[in-house]
Amino acid sequence: MKLKSSLQNIKILLCEDDSDTLNLLKKYLEESGANLETANNGAVGFEKFNKFDPDLLITDLSMPDVDGLTLIEKINKIKSIPCIILSAYGDENALLKAIEIGVTKFIRKPVKKDDFLKSVSVITDALILRKIFEKREQMMLSVIENMPFQVIVLENKNIVYVNPALLEYLGLKNLSQVTKTGFSMDEYIFDRGDPRLFAKKFTDWSYELAESEESEILIGLGEKNQKDNDYKIFAVNIRPTQDKNIIIVIFNDITRFEDEINKHKRVALLDPLTQALNRNSLNESFDVMINNAKNSSKSFSIIIFDIDFFKKVNDTFGHQIGDEVLKTIVAIVAKIIRQSDKLFRIGGEEFLLLLPDTAGKGAMMLAEKLRLAIANHDFNEIKNLTCSFGVYEALFNENPESIMAKADSALYQAKKSGRNQTKSAN
Repeated sequence: MKLKSSLQNIKILLCEDDSDTLNLLKKYLEESGANLETANNGAVGFEKFNKFDPDLLITDLSMPDVDGLTLIEKINKIKSIPCIILSAYGDENALLKAIEIGVTKFIRKPVKKDDFLKSVSVITDALILRKIFEKREQMMLSVIENMPFQVIVLENKNIVYVNPALLEYLGLKNLSQVTKTGFSMDEYIFDRGDPRLFAKKFTDWSYELAESEESEILIGLGEKNQKDNDYKIFAVNIRPTQDKNIIIVIFNDITRFEDEINKHKRVALLDPLTQALNRNSLNESFDVMINNAKNSSKSFSIIIFDIDFFKKVNDTFGHQIGDEVLKTIVAIVAKIIRQSDKLFRIGGEEFLLLLPDTAGKGAMMLAEKLRLAIANHDFNEIKNLTCSFGVYEALFNENPESIMAKADSALYQAKKSGRNQTKSAN
């Protein structure tokens, strides 16, 4: 389907408070023949929505008075339409909220013309397809043939049609490979995280969802016999037809959107300066460590250490040098510890190590190795620095607060004894 013809048949509302971006996107859309209305803020956008009754909303995330997410929520109360969010920054909470309220696409600024128009094209093609279904036009299959996303048509729980996009993605050559006896779509589905899919066949849950109010789910889809981590994430939308025996299953690849969210989740768990884990991830890691230790009956240990006289470093050499010291300490520790060990920055110059499958003796040996490595390192103009270490082998019935308190007590003893020492609380 040509972009120009698809945009002419779809009404688009564009909301953007930055005039330069608004004019640029307006130009892109109008050059493609869009039936377009614009608004320079969310409040005006909502007024124009009521008058214009658009099929698609494209809105900036951050706007005065009424932001993009609030605008979408207000519109959703009246009418459910596809929405594209534009944003110059990656806000994890905004991304999660966007998924929750059903945002179709998240596009980063600055907007690239080809990517933007391609995203709009995918959605407008889908909107046209939906209108065609509603009008029961006879050209349905020829339109599906040209859809950029993947489509299956089921009749009486049998696959009767698969469009070329899905055939190509699954590594199949023609429709006969799908409609023949013995073919199972379940062999290509690698992730059934949604509880509605557990122990059910693809054809069964597709019809169940077609009859439910919530007809969209997420699955992992890939080629047969591939490795599990090679699959992509698809939003699956089930469309019933006038004939209850026939349903249309539409697969929309949202892998990049999911990857973006996961990336921001990972960033939220890291200390931005040193890239060690931060306190946000400590509680969850502690719980996992305690449960694993209980299940395996193996000990785990904790090390808390900090830099001796670090305030003097900042006062004498400045905070920029102090920051470099923190990053260097983390780099030294990271080279020595195991991949399974976890390093957290829990304070200004204070760090914590979680050591799975490690008894107190092993933790003491590691702490000493780290202490010596740091003490012998040349920190340029500062020359030498030292750290004090507190070690504790945890008991299975202890909570994180108790474990940390005992390791902290050992650290206090190390400092009290003259610093640059390792003490155990066991």
